[in-house]
Amino acid sequence: MTVIAMVPLMGGLAIGIDYTEMTRQRQNALNALDAAGVATAQQIVAGATDADAKAYAKNFFEANLAHIDPANTTLAVTLPNNNTGGGTLKLCSTLTYKPTSCRRQKCCWVAAPPTATSASVHAPKSA
Repeated sequence: MTVIAMVPLMGGLAIGIDYTEMTRQRQNALNALDAAGVATAQQIVAGATDADAKAYAKNFFEANLAHIDPANTTLAVTLPNNNTGGGTLKLCSTLTYKPTSCRRQKCCWVAAPPTATSASVHAPKSA
């Protein structure tokens, strides 16, 4: 009887561990997006070219991923139309979670104009 009860208990434990790890990785990706968004906005205001700003965002994002393998992420950068203020800087990342099941989490960071101090983080539901 104990053996029969252990199968669902171990399955529930495995699901709980995977969910916790997926949530931790998702939060780490959001933190990296937040840091990269603020840093990239500062670079744009300082006069960085579009190519430099995109490369800076990618490098900053990957450097702040903590324990996530950068190969499991993608980053899309949409720069503002205007470097002198106004426009929207948008960073979107897709995280592929791999421990026991392949799930994808999509995280986005959207800021008001680079000269503004407010920003918001949007985390759409997983795909």
